[in-house]
Amino acid sequence: MDITYLLDRLETVLSSGSRIPLMGKSMVDEHECLEIVDQLRVVIPEEIKQAKRLLHEKDRLLGDAEEQAKRIVSHAQEQVVLLSAQHEIAKAAEARARRILETAEAEAEERQEGSDRYVAEALSDLEDRLSELLSVVRNGLRSLDKPDRRPPARDAVRDDSPRV
Repeated sequence: MDITYLLDRLETVLSSGSRIPLMGKSMVDEHECLEIVDQLRVVIPEEIKQAKRLLHEKDRLLGDAEEQAKRIVSHAQEQVVLLSAQHEIAKAAEARARRILETAEAEAEERQEGSDRYVAEALSDLEDRLSELLSVVRNGLRSLDKPDRRPPARDAVRDDSPRV
């Protein structure tokens, strides 16, 4: 039974009682009133127990919701820190990559300049040697053109064998 129903019944019994003139009092069926009161004694503790269960359930649900909200906020904060750290790591990696690239480009330029210098020196040395060889060849050709300085013909046999 519902507590509200029992209270409505009690009110009906009390208001339907016979009035005593000049006294402002009513006569009611005591037995019926006591029966309703007994029923209230049974129903009220059950209603209170149910209300307490509902309050405990509400408190448990609120506690669970608060814990879940805390976990969500904590996870979100961890994600912010992680993403921030990853962003910082990425920025540092980009800066390092830029420095490495700049260093590599500078070293490549230095090596290219060094290679160019080496090749220029080698070609210059080769030119000097070729000039010297050309000079020797020209001198040789000039000496061949002079009649008194002709070397013996190549066809002449040279006899280096010992004579007996």
